[in-house]
Amino acid sequence: AFLILQQLVKEYPNDDGVRLEIGKIHYINGNYSEAKRNLELIKDRSNYQITLLLIKTYKFLKEPFPSLDILKNLVEEYPQEDDVRLELGKVYYLNGDYIKAKENLETLKNKKDYQVDFLLAKTYKSLGNSFSSLKKSFKPDKILLFVIYTAEKININVAIKEIVLY
Repeated sequence: AFLILQQLVKEYPNDDGVRLEIGKIHYINGNYSEAKRNLELIKDRSNYQITLLLIKTYKFLKEPFPSLDILKNLVEEYPQEDDVRLELGKVYYLNGDYIKAKENLETLKNKKDYQVDFLLAKTYKSLGNSFSSLKKSFKPDKILLFVIYTAEKININVAIKEIVLY
C-alpha cells in the first residue's frame, strides 16, 4: 500500500488525501520527520484529525508547536470529539497547568478509556490529591487505577478492602 501511495504522490503531488495517508503511514512507522513533512504540505486543514496528527508528530520530534491555542479552538469547534479534548488535557498537563488539565480530563472520566484514567490519575497526583480524598468522588475501579498508576504509598490490600466496602 505504501508503494502505491508513493506512486500516487508522484502523480498527484498536490493531493491532500494522498499526503495525509503518507503522513499517517510515516507516523505509525515512527518516521516522524517524514510524517511532519507530508502533513505540513496539506493545504486544506479543515479536518481536525490532520491537526491532531501534526501536533502528535511535533511532540515526538520534541519541536515547539502552537498546539495549545489550536487545540482550544478545535475544542470549541468540535466539542463532541473526545480525542481533541484528551489532547488538550495532555498539553495542559505537559505544560504543568494541572488545574486546566483536570478540568478537561474530568469531562472524559466516565469514558472507558484507560489513557484518560491514567492521565487523570497523574494529574490528581500532581495536584496533591490522595487516595482517601478520591473515595467520595469516583467509582471503585477508577480509584484502584489511581492507586496503581500513582504508586501511592498505601497498603494495596487496605485500598482494595476499602474499595470493596465502597
